[in-house]
Amino acid sequence: MPEYPSGTVAFLFTDIEGSTRRWESHHQQMQVAVERHFRLIGDVVNAHDGVLFKTIGDAVQAAFPSVPAAVTTAIEAQAALRAEDWGEIGPLRVRMAVHVGEATPRDGDYLAPALNRLARALATGYGEQILLTEAARALATAPPPGHALRDLGRHRLRDLLEAEHLYQVTGPGLPADFPPLKSLDTWPNNLPAQPTPLIGRETELAALRQAVTSPATRLITLTGPGGAGKTRLALQVAAEVVDAFPDGVWWAPLASISDPALAPEAIATALGVRELAEERMLSTLTTFLQSRKLLIVLDNLEQVIEAGPLIANLLNAAPGLVVLATSREPLRLRAEQEFPVAPLPLPEGREIPPPDEARTVPSVQLFIERAQGVKPSFDLTAENVADVVAICRRLDGLPLAIELAAARIRILTPAALLARLDQQLSLLTGGARDLPERQQTLRAAIAWSHDLLDADEQALFARLAVFTSGSTVDAAESMLAVAGNLGIDLLDGIDSLVQKSLLRQGETSYGDVRFTMLQSIREFAQERLAELPDAAKVHQAHADTFFLIAENADWDDLEHQADLLDRLEADHANFRQALDHFQQQGGDGVALRLRLAAALSYFWWVRGHLTEGRGVLDSALAAEGKVRPLDRAEALSGAALLAEAQWDLEPARAMHEEALALRREAGDLRGVAGSLTGLAVIARNEGDLDRAQLLHQEALDAWRATNDAAGVAGATLDLGIVSQMRGDDANAAPLLRESLERFARIHDLAGEASAHQWLGVLAITTGDLAGAANHFNESLARWRRLENPQMTAMDLANLGEAKQIAGSLDEAEALYREALALHKGLGDPVGQGVVLGLLGRLTLDRGDAMLAIDQLRDALRLGWDYGDRSGAADALDALAEAALQRGERAWAAEMLQASDRIHAETGIRRTSYYALRYARIKEAQDIAAPAQSLSIEETIRKALSGTAPLSQRPQTASH
Repeated sequence: MPEYPSGTVAFLFTDIEGSTRRWESHHQQMQVAVERHFRLIGDVVNAHDGVLFKTIGDAVQAAFPSVPAAVTTAIEAQAALRAEDWGEIGPLRVRMAVHVGEATPRDGDYLAPALNRLARALATGYGEQILLTEAARALATAPPPGHALRDLGRHRLRDLLEAEHLYQVTGPGLPADFPPLKSLDTWPNNLPAQPTPLIGRETELAALRQAVTSPATRLITLTGPGGAGKTRLALQVAAEVVDAFPDGVWWAPLASISDPALAPEAIATALGVRELAEERMLSTLTTFLQSRKLLIVLDNLEQVIEAGPLIANLLNAAPGLVVLATSREPLRLRAEQEFPVAPLPLPEGREIPPPDEARTVPSVQLFIERAQGVKPSFDLTAENVADVVAICRRLDGLPLAIELAAARIRILTPAALLARLDQQLSLLTGGARDLPERQQTLRAAIAWSHDLLDADEQALFARLAVFTSGSTVDAAESMLAVAGNLGIDLLDGIDSLVQKSLLRQGETSYGDVRFTMLQSIREFAQERLAELPDAAKVHQAHADTFFLIAENADWDDLEHQADLLDRLEADHANFRQALDHFQQQGGDGVALRLRLAAALSYFWWVRGHLTEGRGVLDSALAAEGKVRPLDRAEALSGAALLAEAQWDLEPARAMHEEALALRREAGDLRGVAGSLTGLAVIARNEGDLDRAQLLHQEALDAWRATNDAAGVAGATLDLGIVSQMRGDDANAAPLLRESLERFARIHDLAGEASAHQWLGVLAITTGDLAGAANHFNESLARWRRLENPQMTAMDLANLGEAKQIAGSLDEAEALYREALALHKGLGDPVGQGVVLGLLGRLTLDRGDAMLAIDQLRDALRLGWDYGDRSGAADALDALAEAALQRGERAWAAEMLQASDRIHAETGIRRTSYYALRYARIKEAQDIAAPAQSLSIEETIRKALSGTAPLSQRPQTASH
């Protein structure tokens, strides 16, 4: 028997790409080929002092005393496989990967975390590709002569742990170029990284992978008590099936909400969907999901179990949607498949197994892995195996309880741990009789871990439960400063709770460290909080803290605005809790509730929480209580902003007018300028350009009087936009250039982007296509820096239009497709309509009138239904051109007349390029006015109903 390497071991994993298809089509030939491939690889492994210790299907697992030996084996094995004649099944393309880690052989096999990591790395590669992890690269020394390592960058693997840096072996006989690695980065998802690997769920994973990807599956609910590991299992399943869902897998945590009405909002937030104008979130979400194939993980659904009918409606409306839910109870829907998540397996029988056997049992394996996380020298030995097995049995194999117990290994031996656990559990078995036995055990385990804290740690633990969605250190400090100082340093206390697994620590993408509790632990901590004599003071301190966070948000720091928005999003549940707290105070809390809602209004607008924000603001504005006039004006402006975003313009106008009156009376000139701007934008949206210009000019005068540089720059831009919409290019140009200069002086990236955007439109009008492309690229760079996907999409479309006019149709189409995907992802119907109109014109330029008609009718429907009259007019122009290509002159005349009327009513002019284009078309076709004059509505209804001649496709000849 060969000697198995131990200590630091290099592992080589391989498998055959596309083997499943070959097994189905050439079963006998594949049996012979796979055995021959095993022999070829085995010979090379043996030649370099390696051990081929396992084969699974057509996969090989080998161990080596060094990384260079494993790498050389992979290179020579690839050469041997290429040199072989594989007959009618064709060449076998084998992917390979090398990783290194601490491991000890046991009964002809290895049990080590490195093996799972390597399997995930291998799954990202392609046939004939050799990959190395960062750990393997560090020990690779010099590659064989003529070979090198290509840096492929960091990639998230499907184990959901920290991203892995991967490298590719290159050299003679090895292909140099492969598609992008099949890591999590390849497919759309928002699956969070996990601090530790999933242990002992191989059987459940296999069953769930098959179930989730089955065409018959629509809804699977993982059920079980808190702490059973439902969330971790669901996330791992989602990661492993991500390539089966082209539109992505998305995690929607629901633990922070208790109102089922907010479930659509939480799901939409996870998907990045924003509320559509004139629609509520549920309708927007349904529309978004209808044509997509995706998986949504609804986590902690027991929080809003009454949302079951909502989920059923989404499943009925979206045939490509699959839902994987975690809940302590099933939803009891017809489409539901319940999947109970049992505790981890325990050692069988009453006897104590030897250490080598015990460590293969998942519950014991979990205890060892978590114990080594706090005490690396810990190991399972003949002396402690009986105590460790007894601990796992006492805790019924419940993962969270085991993790809590293992965290105490830092200060207790397994024997001392067991003694304390036995004593405490004997005192804590009197839970509610209707609770499942294992849930009582979990509560006991949490209580036991809690009781081991000193008094100051217990007080901190209880107070931190006030945070609905976790907190930063700064927020915790602020809350405790108001609630009363503890007899413990906050950082020391948090560190202690993290080490004891009662608190979790994670770093955000924007650099903040956040601390959260598992839901089961937070429920226990909330009970302890309720028992505190100063609980009401803690809740008040929490509300006051988040009131100050919202009011002190620095919106003027535009360069870091994306980070600010992410911070507010992370604390959205805490803001909701603060708003609820002020509401419960009745008249005494009205003023603070109104101010907090007003401070959040811009956040709600940017992130698309339109219905929720309007509901809070409308309710607060209607409540009775003493409110300062300027505070009411701020809330009115915020509510008007959200109403306008939903194209609910009448209420928006009324609120802006009331706010304007309050601000005029108070002499708040800066606020007056803001209200005037809001009213001007509404007038612009309605096509009343005369009123828009007067209001924008009045706003500019007010901004100048207050020496507000950003306001002056914005009003100058607004006036330039109005001139541009009128077709007054001579007046628009200096205004737009002046606004750009002003924005640049104050480093207002969003303002610079908007100015560049409109200067690009102006450049198209004047025929300066190169200049237009430059402006759009400048704008695009700034919107991307601010991570604003909606404006990014608009600039991609603008840039595509410049490319199309210049004759680069393929380049233009690629930009349009990218823009359309972004607008769809945002749930932006007006943006989709604009891009579909541009695509329709491009299709016309390619001579395919029938396909163009389909695209343009969709564009017309979206523009007209959502109030984009200018977009509707553009679609009518293009449809008229399509009708002329098909010889429908009368119908073309009707549509051009309707478009002319929209332009006349709104005062919005066609740009010079399109005005000239359609003037030439009219002249060339000698189009006269239609015989009967239909209204705009009648013309559009006729175009969309399918009764127009252009919707009748030519008949194909029958044979």
